[in-house]
Amino acid sequence: MEQKTLKSAEQVYDELKNLLLSDLPIYIEEINKKYNDGIILEQFTNTENSISTLKAPYWKINFEQAEYSEKDILIGNAVFKFTIELHAIGTGEELMRKLWRYGEAIANTGVYLESLKNGKYLVTCISH
Repeated sequence: MEQKTLKSAEQVYDELKNLLLSDLPIYIEEINKKYNDGIILEQFTNTENSISTLKAPYWKINFEQAEYSEKDILIGNAVFKFTIELHAIGTGEELMRKLWRYGEAIANTGVYLESLKNGKYLVTCISH
């Protein structure tokens, strides 16, 4: 059962990563048009979930945990939690606005986010 959990978490992770890589650029453009206040969100530099050679702005997905309640086991669900760390260029209020707007752009892709702090968001995914 542990091997299935890891494979399922990996599949959900890949879906989340692909969503950020393929759909997020469109939503970043929409956020820039929506606010039009001089704070421009640049596109993320990611092509993968690796930060070793990236310059800001970039995101990093971290797997946090898998949960299986009795109800989830009966209906065949698994609940996975990931964090998405956002890194952007700027200082003070401008940086915080950018991080919130990047979070808004990610939420617009359909991903449910819970804001943690300083550009870090919790994502809960249910796998069927």
